[in-house]
Amino acid sequence: METWNPETICTLLREAGRIAVDRRGDLSVSTKDNDTIVTDADIEIERVLASHLEDEARGVYVLGEETVYGRTASYFSRALTETSWVLDPIDGTVPFTAGLPTWGVSIGLMKHGVLVDGAIYLPDSGIVFVTSGGGVLTGVMSPSDDSVRLAPAVKPTPHRPGIVTVSQTIAKSGVYDGPASVHSIGSCVFSIVGLLAGWYLGYTAKVRLWDIAGGIPLLDKLGFSMKFATGADLGCAVTSDAYVLIHGDPDSLKIPEHVFLAPDDESCAALIAACHESKPGTFDASDE
Repeated sequence: METWNPETICTLLREAGRIAVDRRGDLSVSTKDNDTIVTDADIEIERVLASHLEDEARGVYVLGEETVYGRTASYFSRALTETSWVLDPIDGTVPFTAGLPTWGVSIGLMKHGVLVDGAIYLPDSGIVFVTSGGGVLTGVMSPSDDSVRLAPAVKPTPHRPGIVTVSQTIAKSGVYDGPASVHSIGSCVFSIVGLLAGWYLGYTAKVRLWDIAGGIPLLDKLGFSMKFATGADLGCAVTSDAYVLIHGDPDSLKIPEHVFLAPDDESCAALIAACHESKPGTFDASDE
């Protein structure tokens, strides 16, 4: 599939959610080489989505969390320069296996190295956000019901001082010293939906392309601020300035630095100023 159709994307997201919910009671869980976990539901969802989206003969590729490391260097290169669907079948696998609702499915469409469309679905709550033309649609759909009613999404005004959600790195070894309350969710897509819905004032993350590919176009089309600690914009282009684009590298498609997401530049700057990767008085390798 070469083009973005919000209704088709919602159908695929619903099917992914249905697989995850159906498998949840009897999951097979294993540990990957990078010490993260994967379930048979992750693998099945990515297989199903890829079967609908990939068309290598027409120059349409898939970069998915569970299959990307098995791709050839040639496939990887073409995927970054032609048309690619970037998939995270279950973002937040740890909370998913724990029975928490803080997980979701993400689909992003990348053309010639630029993320142009995206969608996120949270099956446990039914919340979906999907790009449509120059805007974003949102609604609620159940994995067990084929009906969905979408309406235009608008950028919310979050409560202040509100809540920010931070990366596991900040939560475990760093510090947030701003005025907001703090969550650390363990799911990029849930945190991004929290921004889109106005639950969260900001989000800082250290992620890979598939974690955030569905969210970047949503945030971009609604005018959110997406920056690095330097103040540079993240943007929608997938370039070596922001991502590790080396085939076979253990960090392939990773954004090595924290990214900071917020409704506006002022909120983003405040989040950057309040987040520190190491606690005061501890050794920070960046000081070398």
